[in-house]
Amino acid sequence: MSNVVRVQIKGRLSYPSLFQPKESKFKKEPMYSADILFSKKDKEQFKILDDARRQAGQNKFPNRDYSWVLREAERSQSLLIKDGDAKLDRSNDPDKYREAYEGKWYITATNSQQPTIVDQHAYRLTEDTGLFYAGCHVVALLNIGCYDFENTKRGFTNTLRGIQFIKDDTPWQGKRTADIGEFQPQEVTENADVSWAD
Repeated sequence: MSNVVRVQIKGRLSYPSLFQPKESKFKKEPMYSADILFSKKDKEQFKILDDARRQAGQNKFPNRDYSWVLREAERSQSLLIKDGDAKLDRSNDPDKYREAYEGKWYITATNSQQPTIVDQHAYRLTEDTGLFYAGCHVVALLNIGCYDFENTKRGFTNTLRGIQFIKDDTPWQGKRTADIGEFQPQEVTENADVSWAD
């Protein structure tokens, strides 16, 4: 029996690599990936993920209780649900993450294959149109699993099967685009200064 549990969660997007896989020091091949964040006050999303990892752990280790699976996963730093405040505490530059991660739970989901990507109308996107950005609201479809690596490392896996844009919000790490007022009219003549091109 497969130990994979399929779930759907809602949250805000961070560090998306949805249209182009990126290299990772933890993976042998480039991966599509994203962090999904939700408030620590959101008990519903936490319960969805906690129930999923409980079921995945029971499927993988039917003779072990859930607390043992969690202890093993914590030892391997593979708990699935991560603490945003702890991320700030560990960082040498906490201000870099404060806006997005403070007071949040988050998960990091990856896939060696590109996940299914759709807009709010469930229309599939095959090219990056700028719709997905750090800070927007999304629905993520995940496969939660549990692993046992040579009886030495145990924890949870989290595969990003698909992601849907829900709505805009304030972008994290600054605005996505320039304001029109930042541009000035340019006079195009034969004598225009283009010295930077020489």
